[in-house]
Amino acid sequence: MQPLDIAYFAPMNRDYKSLFSLREDGHYLNCAAKAPLLRSAEAAGHEAIISRRDPSGVVAEDYYKYPDRIRELYSKLLDVSPSRLALGSSVSYGIANIMNNVVPRSQETYAVITGQEFPSDYLSLHSWAKQHGQDIKVVDENHGHETISEAVVDQISEATSLVLMSPLHWMNGTLYDLKMIGDRCRATDTILIVDGTQAVGAMPIDVHGCHIDAMLCATYKWLMGPYGMTISYMSPRFDNGQPIEESWMNRVNHRKFAELTDYSLEYLPGAARYSTGQTSHFILGPMMIKSLEQVLDWGTERIQTHCAALKSLLQAELGDHIMLPPEPTAEHLYGVAFAEHVNLERLSTEIQRRHISVSQRGSYVRISPHLYNTPDDIMALVDAVHSAA
Repeated sequence: MQPLDIAYFAPMNRDYKSLFSLREDGHYLNCAAKAPLLRSAEAAGHEAIISRRDPSGVVAEDYYKYPDRIRELYSKLLDVSPSRLALGSSVSYGIANIMNNVVPRSQETYAVITGQEFPSDYLSLHSWAKQHGQDIKVVDENHGHETISEAVVDQISEATSLVLMSPLHWMNGTLYDLKMIGDRCRATDTILIVDGTQAVGAMPIDVHGCHIDAMLCATYKWLMGPYGMTISYMSPRFDNGQPIEESWMNRVNHRKFAELTDYSLEYLPGAARYSTGQTSHFILGPMMIKSLEQVLDWGTERIQTHCAALKSLLQAELGDHIMLPPEPTAEHLYGVAFAEHVNLERLSTEIQRRHISVSQRGSYVRISPHLYNTPDDIMALVDAVHSAA
């Protein structure tokens, strides 16, 4: 084995793993499945649970301080106004709100989606297309173009009602050119909907520069937050839409508890009308706030640099044992396929024996490191592959 290039590990001069409670003998390379819980978020959750033992001290403002702070922090991550954000319980909830307000241009128009998109995204689009008599064009290969992104652009025209996709493929990490696709959507007045779950928090996303009309993000992956929450960006295109539920907290008089039965019919401005009910999140809210504060403190550049070093190490050590997708992949999420001389059954055993956590997604083994990972985690996987080769 060749000596390792110490330059790979220059960004790794902090003990990020101490911020988590990960097992010492494990190698968690699976943030794309579920982020580990920060110690700070865990402590905030415990404190919140204890504080709920006696609700006699709860005042009206307590219903708003957590969702307000979550919007404030997330808005900094995307560089948008907090008023452009809606809080939900799942990506499927958020996308249902969006699709409820997308009207096809005509019976001859169609929708575009990238191949093997996440099930909630595809199934939501399929339901909408069936309801409105629309076709769905699935772009799963480059179709003679140099990249899949170019193939997507080729399908977008004045006959396209919407495009639904992610910044990268959730199974193998293939990166899409959202800027090029967004420019084409803007030129044709096509709605661009993005599932940012596997990107936001780990890599920069320019919602304005990419002309994104709506972007949904589950919080339990790269936002390091708890399960059961989503944050959605909604552009002014949806400001006059119809939400799928009618929460009292989304109305202009919602902070005036003595006047709630005056039944205001006016929604709050911006995206607030699309938030789900019970967004006060007395327990999950404090946890989410700690998570967002930490993600903002890290910054996406640090995460990308760190993960790129780990990826370079993996490629340098395994060489011809592995193959990445044909197009460029993200630094924090990528799928690897193995050469024929690697015994996959033996590899699975070796991975389990070493307590390595990765995900099988389609024909790829998906690797998704974060700042808490070190070269030791990558070398554990390298050793497992060598043992199976």
